[in-house]
Amino acid sequence: MQAINSKLQQAIQFHQSGQLNEAEKLYKELITEGNPDTSVYSSLSAALSQQGKIDEAIELLKSASNEFPNDTEITLALSQAYLSTGDIVNSKQLINSLLLRFPSLGNAHYLLGNIHIQENNKDQAILSFEKAIESLPQFVEAHYSLGVVLSQKGENEKAIEKWEHTIKLAPNFLPSWLNLGSLAMDQSRFEDAIRYLDQVLSFDPEHFSAIKMKGMTLHAMGEIDDALELYLKIHNKKKPSEEIITLIANANRDLDRFEEAGKFYNQVLDINPNNSIAKENIEKFESKRIDGWLMSMLADLKRNDGYAESIKRTIQRGDTVLDIGTGSGLLSMMCAREGAKKIYTCETIKVIADVAKVIIADNNYQEQIEVFHAKSNKLKIGREIPQKVDALVSEIFDAGLLGEGVLPSLRHAQANLLKEGAKIIPAAADIKAVLVQSNHLKKTGKIKEVSGFDLSSFGKFQVDDSYKTIVLSNIPHLKLSDEFKPLSIDFHNLPKATSPQSPNVHTINVEITTDGEIDAVVFWFDLHFDDELTLSSGPEKEMIHWGQAVECFDKPRKVKAGDIISLTVEQSETNVVFKHL
Repeated sequence: MQAINSKLQQAIQFHQSGQLNEAEKLYKELITEGNPDTSVYSSLSAALSQQGKIDEAIELLKSASNEFPNDTEITLALSQAYLSTGDIVNSKQLINSLLLRFPSLGNAHYLLGNIHIQENNKDQAILSFEKAIESLPQFVEAHYSLGVVLSQKGENEKAIEKWEHTIKLAPNFLPSWLNLGSLAMDQSRFEDAIRYLDQVLSFDPEHFSAIKMKGMTLHAMGEIDDALELYLKIHNKKKPSEEIITLIANANRDLDRFEEAGKFYNQVLDINPNNSIAKENIEKFESKRIDGWLMSMLADLKRNDGYAESIKRTIQRGDTVLDIGTGSGLLSMMCAREGAKKIYTCETIKVIADVAKVIIADNNYQEQIEVFHAKSNKLKIGREIPQKVDALVSEIFDAGLLGEGVLPSLRHAQANLLKEGAKIIPAAADIKAVLVQSNHLKKTGKIKEVSGFDLSSFGKFQVDDSYKTIVLSNIPHLKLSDEFKPLSIDFHNLPKATSPQSPNVHTINVEITTDGEIDAVVFWFDLHFDDELTLSSGPEKEMIHWGQAVECFDKPRKVKAGDIISLTVEQSETNVVFKHL
């Protein structure tokens, strides 16, 4: 017996240290020698599963279950093995039969909760995890899993409560600290996120997920140099990954190190030639020019008058203001003219920031207006800005509204730079759209064939954005629908933060008014400066600077008047994409 116990302890030590092959051999010897401890079967199945020998693990447990039909541990292990292969039917059948005999078996309820998660039955999963906790109040994994499901249902406060409880039960249970950090980051509670992630790193300084998430949080806070240092720490210790190299490239880009960023984006494309983030940024670097956009913006008199009217109504004497995107300094000077005490404005292009300082001085507002050559997310309270400000003005829109980064910029400002309830100009926007038929637009997609010649190689010089900028009234087209509204954005209450890989998605139905073939969707925006003033960048509308955005569909679709067309609208932080179903 003593020899058997010694061999079992040695097997467990091998298993815990990751020496799975050695552990497997000893477990099998113990079974062959008639070891009376049936837990050896469960341990051996776990070692086999960890080596990818899941079929062998299932056959072992089936044999053990026949030999020891009343052993709950073996039945639980077999059910778990079935579940790991996606065999929900057999897994659930075993657990239900076990619960008929042992209705209060906490481990069985916990496993049933995991089965319900696989079935996407969140309500039943919650009930099962609660029963597991009722039977085993100290069951850390059950509390944690219950928190995960609650979070998936949007009940974040309850999820936080569960994860915090697991930490009280087991302070070194890292998944709870990690989830608390992730949720805090998603909610822009950046200081809390750092605190949670630092707890993970206090237990495991090389926890790469925590290091990555801390870097992402610091990046969102504008601490980009510190974020880059953490990304590089992972990059230097692990095999280069697409995700980490992309984060490194993004950090260099946001530090205006465009050449260095380009090198890392090219490394990303070496790993995955279809990485949209890398492709988009490289194309923007190659095509980035300070063109006539600034002059055309200043010539947009209706736009300028709209800002002036709203600022006059909104900005009060003594207000402090943040102006994102200085440009010529026009909006900042409008705020100063209305009596704003101090305006802090930022511009990412140095030559424009320098000229803006001259213009502001020429108009004698240099005491009221301070210009920073920086992105707004690099500004910090107590450093560039003494305290949070009363109001925000911005004009960081492109033809499709979101392409200049208005959402992430406002998201950071609201979390870090604005007083609660701060005034925001403009206050909101609606995207408007129309479906069109146009041979001309169809040919403005990626260059392929022109006049019978293959010019596809020339297409590499095109910026491959999801939409192009046009002036619809200058282009031959046939409208196939009335104007419709696919998206509304309240700049005081921003949509959920998202990414190109997991955008916010909804479906709308559009009625066709004219027979034809849908080639493209053309869209623009109505800008709500405040409750009293709305101006539009639509075709032949007031604001002429932006023009309209167009997305050409890959496959034109024939339609007749009266048809109802379903469109999916995918909104990420800097893009809107339309797809017809």
